[in-house]
Amino acid sequence: CFMQNGEYKKLLLQLKKEIKLVENRIKYLNIINTCKNITKNLKIFLVCLYYFTPYLLTASLIAGLFKLIGLGFPFYGDDTFKCNANIKKEFDNIGNIRIEKQYEAYENSTNLLFHYTKWEMVENGFYQRNINVYEIKELDEGEILNLFAKENLKVSDIFGDPLTVKTETKNNISASELIEDDILQAIVYDELKDDYIFVKETIGENLLATAFYLILTIIIEYGFYSVTKNLPSFDLKNTLNNINNNSKNITKDELEKLLELKKNNYDRLMR
Repeated sequence: CFMQNGEYKKLLLQLKKEIKLVENRIKYLNIINTCKNITKNLKIFLVCLYYFTPYLLTASLIAGLFKLIGLGFPFYGDDTFKCNANIKKEFDNIGNIRIEKQYEAYENSTNLLFHYTKWEMVENGFYQRNINVYEIKELDEGEILNLFAKENLKVSDIFGDPLTVKTETKNNISASELIEDDILQAIVYDELKDDYIFVKETIGENLLATAFYLILTIIIEYGFYSVTKNLPSFDLKNTLNNINNNSKNITKDELEKLLELKKNNYDRLMR
């Protein structure tokens, strides 16, 4: 009988606490729902961040790579690029030197050696000579000048077959040209790291870089998604649904009905 009476009192006390709790929840309902919404949104943000982090990192890395290789950041139209000076130097074995400088890359920057043979009369008052073109990318300017200084130099013995052979024909030859021996002319290219300017990216360049960025990012991320979609991992849709279902706002009507039910139970026990 004593145990039954103790359990009875314990049940009354428990109901009394629950009634007080429900009354407080009704009193502070707006605050409770606000906190639930904040918690729900925070959970959704963290879940989405976890799920999309690989894609965000991939997009960021590709954007950084674009900047690193000189294409600029996509979607950002105020990029500036450092343009080093490019030098084109032409010199020959008879002392002529010509130097050209520009802040753009040359379309073809292969070092070349031109071997001009002596002028020879052919017919009808015309003169003709051959121009043999060799690639000399392995030689610097000093080595080329050393070749120019050699006597009885046979260019083909050093460089093999020419890249191209051209024939030049003209009718007016000066006396000095007519007595000239074979001429060797080199064209070499160089880039000056300490001579540069900054150039602003154009709208067209940025649009092109952005389009290329989007295409590359979509291809890579779709490939990543295709590989990982069947791997055992949490389901984003179900996870978000569970968060929403477990974080629904409490209505005042629900609490008042619950309060009425608990009060009725308490009154029945008190009778």
